[in-house]
Amino acid sequence: MNKLSFLLLLALVLIGQNIFAQINIGEQVPEEWLKKALEQPSDKSLIIEFGKLFFSEAVSTKSYMYDEKEPLLNLTKINLDNDIESEYLLFIGTNYSETNFYVIDDNLSIIFGEYLYLHNEYPQLRIYNTLDQHKLFGYKFLYGRGSGHWLFSNKVFRVESGKVSLVLEFIDSSNDSFNYAGINGKIETNNIREYGGDIFVKYSYDLYLRYDLIQDLGIEFEGNSYSLFDENEVTIIYSYDPVTNQLVYNDHNISQEMMEYFFQPSNDSLFLKAFNNKLDEKYSQGSNLDRKLIDYLRRNKN
Repeated sequence: MNKLSFLLLLALVLIGQNIFAQINIGEQVPEEWLKKALEQPSDKSLIIEFGKLFFSEAVSTKSYMYDEKEPLLNLTKINLDNDIESEYLLFIGTNYSETNFYVIDDNLSIIFGEYLYLHNEYPQLRIYNTLDQHKLFGYKFLYGRGSGHWLFSNKVFRVESGKVSLVLEFIDSSNDSFNYAGINGKIETNNIREYGGDIFVKYSYDLYLRYDLIQDLGIEFEGNSYSLFDENEVTIIYSYDPVTNQLVYNDHNISQEMMEYFFQPSNDSLFLKAFNNKLDEKYSQGSNLDRKLIDYLRRNKN
């Protein structure tokens, strides 16, 4: 199975799993169960009980399924909006790396659900403050991974009038090292912090061509790869827009097209479009090898 087919198959699986997560929207979670879950998060019987109440592929109702698993019940009670009542944020699953995430409103109804598969990682809840007394929340999300390629994002949400909205999604980690005939990319988020209602994200990225391609082009070269762009630290600022209720990009170190490319590090035509100005600068100021490789990409990948 090639990489594209694998990612397409995984995307279809995620869609199917999320259908199961969303069928519980509108259902009421018993107050007694929430109370017990806050007090006894290590009690796997509560996970089984939840699975019997709300169907989920991530939560088994069979006790023997938990014998060789590491189940997870992580419930957070927090006031996310500007009323006086608290909401609940829940990660729950038979195994820690495959869970359902739910938002439970102050009236105890499920208002949002999403299936999370994180390979071998625990889900981590992030809380962000805003200037209008709301709190945003988010977590890491895996779109797909395989040998030499993966795509993790960070999702950020807001609760408003009993509805959950995605207000920002940005790269956590993105990689493609098997694009033989074009650009390979490794993009990482190294630090996330907030200040004054803004979210500051510090990125690093390495965009490179493989040595075997360079050799096949008849260019003498020693090394495993050749980086066209290698940035160790680029900080992006996202600010909350009260008109659209979105976190918007307000910095110009990385363009919107570059951000789109970071989600598709094997998309050579998008790379050429997103990095066109930087490629022009590299072409005029770089080495002969830079110019040869840029000529190759523009001739074959546009």
